[in-house]
Amino acid sequence: MQTIQDTIQVKGLPEAGIGDFSLGRRISNYGIQPQDPRVYRNAPTLAELRHAFFGRTLVLSDKSKFRDDGTVEIPAYTGDWLCPEYRTAVHDEKGRGERTCVFLQDGKEIIVRPESISYENGVWRAEGHFDKVELPPEGFVLEYDKPTGMPSRTGSEKDAKKIFGKDRSYFWYNPNGLRAVRRGFCYDDYGPFDVSAYYDPGYRAGGVGVRFVSRLSNGEAVATPVNFEIAESDYRKAVDFFNAVREGRLEPEDIRRESEDLYRMFLGFTPKR
Repeated sequence: MQTIQDTIQVKGLPEAGIGDFSLGRRISNYGIQPQDPRVYRNAPTLAELRHAFFGRTLVLSDKSKFRDDGTVEIPAYTGDWLCPEYRTAVHDEKGRGERTCVFLQDGKEIIVRPESISYENGVWRAEGHFDKVELPPEGFVLEYDKPTGMPSRTGSEKDAKKIFGKDRSYFWYNPNGLRAVRRGFCYDDYGPFDVSAYYDPGYRAGGVGVRFVSRLSNGEAVATPVNFEIAESDYRKAVDFFNAVREGRLEPEDIRRESEDLYRMFLGFTPKR
Protein backbone atom coordinates (compact mmCIF):
# COMPACT_ATOMS: atom_id res chain seq x y z
CA MET A 1 0.00 0.00 0.00
CA GLN A 2 1.29 3.44 -0.96
CA THR A 3 1.42 6.08 1.79
CA ILE A 4 1.48 9.84 1.27
CA GLN A 5 5.22 9.77 1.89
CA ASP A 6 5.63 7.28 -0.95
CA THR A 7 3.79 9.39 -3.52
CA ILE A 8 4.46 12.49 -5.61
CA GLN A 9 1.57 14.92 -6.03
CA VAL A 10 1.18 16.38 -9.53
CA LYS A 11 -1.04 19.31 -10.48
CA GLY A 12 -3.03 18.48 -13.61
CA LEU A 13 -3.27 20.13 -17.00
CA PRO A 14 -7.04 20.47 -17.62
CA GLU A 15 -6.70 21.82 -21.17
CA ALA A 16 -4.99 18.54 -22.12
CA GLY A 17 -7.54 16.43 -20.26
CA ILE A 18 -5.17 15.65 -17.39
CA GLY A 19 -6.57 15.99 -13.87
CA ASP A 20 -4.59 16.14 -10.65
CA PHE A 21 -2.84 12.85 -9.87
CA SER A 22 -0.19 11.26 -7.70
CA LEU A 23 2.67 8.96 -8.72
CA GLY A 24 4.67 6.45 -6.76
CA ARG A 25 8.20 7.54 -5.96
CA ARG A 26 9.62 4.24 -7.13
CA ILE A 27 9.03 1.86 -10.03
CA SER A 28 8.05 -1.62 -8.85
CA ASN A 29 7.18 -5.05 -10.27
CA TYR A 30 10.17 -5.17 -12.60
CA GLY A 31 9.70 -7.69 -15.39
CA ILE A 32 5.92 -7.23 -15.47
CA GLN A 33 4.41 -7.77 -18.92
CA PRO A 34 2.24 -5.12 -20.60
CA GLN A 35 -0.55 -7.71 -20.98
CA ASP A 36 -0.89 -7.77 -17.17
CA PRO A 37 -4.07 -5.90 -16.02
CA ARG A 38 -1.93 -4.08 -13.45
CA VAL A 39 -0.31 -2.39 -16.45
CA TYR A 40 -2.99 -1.86 -19.04
CA ARG A 41 -5.66 -0.87 -16.50
CA ASN A 42 -3.70 0.83 -13.74
CA ALA A 43 -0.39 2.22 -15.03
CA PRO A 44 0.05 5.97 -15.69
CA THR A 45 -0.66 7.35 -19.15
CA LEU A 46 2.26 8.64 -21.20
CA ALA A 47 0.61 12.07 -21.10
CA GLU A 48 0.71 12.06 -17.30
CA LEU A 49 4.38 11.10 -17.24
CA ARG A 50 5.28 13.71 -19.86
CA HIS A 51 3.44 16.38 -17.89
CA ALA A 52 5.15 15.39 -14.63
CA PHE A 53 8.61 15.39 -16.20
CA PHE A 54 8.51 18.35 -18.61
CA GLY A 55 5.75 20.51 -17.12
CA ARG A 56 6.63 23.94 -15.77
CA THR A 57 4.74 26.59 -13.93
CA LEU A 58 3.75 29.62 -16.02
CA VAL A 59 4.23 33.20 -14.91
CA LEU A 60 1.98 35.76 -16.58
CA SER A 61 3.37 38.99 -17.97
CA ASP A 62 1.72 42.41 -17.65
CA LYS A 63 2.30 42.96 -21.38
CA SER A 64 -0.93 41.25 -22.44
CA LYS A 65 -2.83 42.70 -25.37
CA PHE A 66 -6.05 42.04 -27.25
CA ARG A 67 -6.16 40.23 -30.58
CA ASP A 68 -8.51 41.37 -33.33
CA ASP A 69 -11.01 38.62 -32.48
CA GLY A 70 -11.40 39.86 -28.91
CA THR A 71 -9.35 37.15 -27.22
CA VAL A 72 -6.33 38.04 -25.12
CA GLU A 73 -2.72 37.26 -25.98
CA ILE A 74 -0.92 36.48 -22.73
CA PRO A 75 2.88 36.49 -22.99
CA ALA A 76 4.28 34.12 -20.40
CA TYR A 77 7.60 32.72 -19.44
CA THR A 78 8.31 29.40 -17.83
CA GLY A 79 8.87 29.27 -14.13
CA ASP A 80 10.10 26.41 -11.99
CA TRP A 81 9.67 22.74 -12.80
CA LEU A 82 6.13 21.64 -12.03
CA CYS A 83 7.22 18.37 -10.43
CA PRO A 84 10.92 18.28 -9.52
CA GLU A 85 10.31 15.21 -7.33
CA TYR A 86 9.35 13.09 -10.34
CA ARG A 87 12.34 14.36 -12.30
CA THR A 88 14.57 13.36 -9.41
CA ALA A 89 12.93 9.93 -9.29
CA VAL A 90 13.60 9.41 -13.00
CA HIS A 91 17.29 10.25 -12.61
CA ASP A 92 17.59 8.15 -9.45
CA GLU A 93 16.28 5.18 -11.43
CA LYS A 94 18.61 5.63 -14.37
CA GLY A 95 18.94 2.40 -16.32
CA ARG A 96 15.28 1.55 -15.69
CA GLY A 97 12.00 2.03 -17.50
CA GLU A 98 8.30 2.16 -16.67
CA ARG A 99 5.21 0.83 -18.38
CA THR A 100 2.24 2.96 -19.36
CA CYS A 101 -1.37 1.97 -20.00
CA VAL A 102 -0.99 3.15 -23.62
CA PHE A 103 -0.70 0.86 -26.66
CA LEU A 104 0.05 1.67 -30.29
CA GLN A 105 -1.76 -0.17 -33.08
CA ASP A 106 0.00 -0.43 -36.46
CA GLY A 107 1.69 2.92 -35.88
CA LYS A 108 -1.57 4.75 -36.59
CA GLU A 109 -3.81 4.52 -33.52
CA ILE A 110 -3.43 4.47 -29.75
CA ILE A 111 -5.62 3.01 -27.05
CA VAL A 112 -5.43 4.12 -23.42
CA ARG A 113 -6.46 1.75 -20.62
CA PRO A 114 -7.92 -0.91 -22.92
CA GLU A 115 -10.75 -3.10 -21.65
CA SER A 116 -8.71 -6.21 -22.34
CA ILE A 117 -5.55 -7.51 -24.02
CA SER A 118 -5.59 -10.93 -25.71
CA TYR A 119 -3.44 -13.13 -27.92
CA GLU A 120 -5.28 -15.14 -30.56
CA ASN A 121 -3.92 -17.04 -33.55
CA GLY A 122 -0.55 -15.37 -33.24
CA VAL A 123 -1.98 -11.83 -33.07
CA TRP A 124 -2.15 -9.45 -30.10
CA ARG A 125 -5.45 -7.58 -29.76
CA ALA A 126 -6.74 -4.78 -27.53
CA GLU A 127 -10.40 -4.07 -26.92
CA GLY A 128 -11.66 -0.54 -26.33
CA HIS A 129 -11.61 2.93 -27.88
CA PHE A 130 -8.83 3.81 -30.31
CA ASP A 131 -7.74 7.32 -31.33
CA LYS A 132 -5.83 8.12 -34.51
CA VAL A 133 -2.32 9.53 -34.19
CA GLU A 134 0.17 10.88 -36.72
CA LEU A 135 3.63 9.90 -35.56
CA PRO A 136 6.89 11.40 -36.78
CA PRO A 137 9.83 9.25 -37.91
CA GLU A 138 12.12 7.67 -35.34
CA GLY A 139 14.49 10.27 -33.91
CA PHE A 140 15.10 12.75 -31.13
CA VAL A 141 11.92 14.43 -29.95
CA LEU A 142 11.45 18.12 -30.73
CA GLU A 143 7.84 18.34 -29.58
CA TYR A 144 5.30 16.23 -27.65
CA ASP A 145 1.53 16.15 -28.04
CA LYS A 146 0.26 17.09 -24.58
CA PRO A 147 -3.11 15.23 -24.61
CA THR A 148 -1.45 11.91 -25.57
CA GLY A 149 2.17 12.42 -24.49
CA MET A 150 3.28 10.94 -27.82
CA PRO A 151 6.06 12.66 -29.80
CA SER A 152 4.64 14.84 -32.56
CA ARG A 153 7.89 16.08 -34.11
CA THR A 154 11.38 14.59 -34.27
CA GLY A 155 14.74 15.63 -35.63
CA SER A 156 18.44 15.57 -34.91
CA GLU A 157 20.01 15.33 -31.47
CA LYS A 158 21.53 18.77 -32.03
CA ASP A 159 18.11 20.33 -32.61
CA ALA A 160 16.62 18.47 -29.65
CA LYS A 161 19.35 19.80 -27.35
CA LYS A 162 18.46 23.37 -28.34
CA ILE A 163 14.96 22.75 -26.99
CA PHE A 164 15.41 20.32 -24.10
CA GLY A 165 19.10 20.54 -23.21
CA LYS A 166 20.23 17.48 -21.26
CA ASP A 167 16.65 16.20 -21.27
CA ARG A 168 16.70 15.58 -25.04
CA SER A 169 15.28 12.10 -25.56
CA TYR A 170 14.75 9.54 -28.30
CA PHE A 171 11.60 8.04 -29.82
CA TRP A 172 11.42 4.68 -31.55
CA TYR A 173 8.58 2.36 -32.45
CA ASN A 174 7.44 -0.61 -34.50
CA PRO A 175 4.60 0.27 -36.93
CA ASN A 176 3.33 -3.30 -37.14
CA GLY A 177 0.76 -4.82 -34.81
CA LEU A 178 -0.05 -3.93 -31.20
CA ARG A 179 2.89 -2.37 -29.33
CA ALA A 180 3.23 -1.36 -25.68
CA VAL A 181 4.34 2.21 -24.94
CA ARG A 182 6.91 2.76 -22.19
CA ARG A 183 9.02 5.59 -20.82
CA GLY A 184 12.64 4.79 -20.04
CA PHE A 185 16.06 6.08 -19.08
CA CYS A 186 17.65 2.84 -20.13
CA TYR A 187 20.46 4.23 -22.28
CA ASP A 188 22.57 7.37 -21.77
CA ASP A 189 22.39 8.36 -25.41
CA TYR A 190 18.57 7.96 -25.51
CA GLY A 191 17.88 10.45 -22.71
CA PRO A 192 15.69 10.40 -19.57
CA PHE A 193 12.36 10.43 -21.40
CA ASP A 194 13.03 7.83 -24.07
CA VAL A 195 9.64 6.78 -25.51
CA SER A 196 9.45 3.32 -27.00
CA ALA A 197 6.51 1.59 -28.67
CA TYR A 198 8.47 -1.27 -30.09
CA TYR A 199 7.62 -4.50 -28.25
CA ASP A 200 4.39 -6.48 -28.11
CA PRO A 201 2.29 -6.85 -24.93
CA GLY A 202 3.86 -10.20 -24.09
CA TYR A 203 7.42 -8.88 -23.92
CA ARG A 204 9.12 -9.05 -20.53
CA ALA A 205 12.09 -6.79 -19.68
CA GLY A 206 13.87 -7.19 -16.36
CA GLY A 207 14.65 -3.47 -16.11
CA VAL A 208 11.13 -2.24 -16.86
CA GLY A 209 8.40 -2.11 -14.23
CA VAL A 210 5.31 -0.10 -13.39
CA ARG A 211 4.71 2.97 -11.22
CA PHE A 212 1.71 3.47 -8.95
CA VAL A 213 -0.75 6.20 -10.02
CA SER A 214 -3.83 7.65 -8.36
CA ARG A 215 -6.01 10.12 -10.25
CA LEU A 216 -7.50 12.79 -8.03
CA SER A 217 -9.87 14.48 -10.47
CA ASN A 218 -11.48 13.89 -13.85
CA GLY A 219 -9.41 16.42 -15.79
CA GLU A 220 -12.27 18.84 -16.48
CA ALA A 221 -11.21 22.45 -16.70
CA VAL A 222 -12.65 24.67 -13.98
CA ALA A 223 -11.87 28.23 -13.04
CA THR A 224 -10.18 27.95 -9.66
CA PRO A 225 -8.52 30.92 -7.93
CA VAL A 226 -4.92 30.15 -7.01
CA ASN A 227 -2.64 32.03 -4.61
CA PHE A 228 -5.15 34.82 -3.93
CA GLU A 229 -8.59 35.24 -2.41
CA ILE A 230 -11.65 36.63 -4.19
CA ALA A 231 -15.27 37.04 -3.25
CA GLU A 232 -17.61 34.16 -4.06
CA SER A 233 -19.63 36.43 -6.37
CA ASP A 234 -16.48 37.31 -8.36
CA TYR A 235 -15.50 33.64 -8.62
CA ARG A 236 -19.00 32.82 -9.93
CA LYS A 237 -18.68 35.61 -12.48
CA ALA A 238 -15.38 34.15 -13.73
CA VAL A 239 -16.86 30.65 -14.06
CA ASP A 240 -19.90 31.97 -15.95
CA PHE A 241 -17.66 33.97 -18.28
CA PHE A 242 -15.39 31.03 -19.14
CA ASN A 243 -18.40 28.78 -19.75
CA ALA A 244 -19.97 31.39 -22.05
CA VAL A 245 -16.75 31.71 -24.08
CA ARG A 246 -16.40 27.94 -24.37
CA GLU A 247 -20.01 27.59 -25.55
CA GLY A 248 -19.75 30.45 -28.06
CA ARG A 249 -22.41 32.60 -26.41
CA LEU A 250 -20.45 35.87 -26.43
CA GLU A 251 -19.59 38.31 -29.20
CA PRO A 252 -15.97 39.52 -29.55
CA GLU A 253 -16.80 42.91 -28.02
CA ASP A 254 -18.42 41.21 -25.00
CA ILE A 255 -15.35 39.00 -24.57
CA ARG A 256 -13.09 42.06 -24.71
CA ARG A 257 -15.10 44.02 -22.18
CA GLU A 258 -15.51 41.22 -19.65
CA SER A 259 -11.88 40.16 -20.06
CA GLU A 260 -10.80 43.64 -18.95
CA ASP A 261 -12.94 43.36 -15.83
CA LEU A 262 -11.55 39.94 -14.95
CA TYR A 263 -7.94 40.96 -15.49
CA ARG A 264 -8.37 43.96 -13.20
CA MET A 265 -10.08 41.74 -10.64
CA PHE A 266 -7.51 38.92 -10.61
CA LEU A 267 -4.20 40.32 -11.79
CA GLY A 268 -4.37 44.01 -11.13
CA PHE A 269 -3.70 45.15 -14.70
CA THR A 270 -5.59 45.64 -17.95
CA PRO A 271 -4.42 44.11 -21.26
CA LYS A 272 -3.15 46.63 -23.82
CA ARG A 273 -5.09 47.21 -27.03
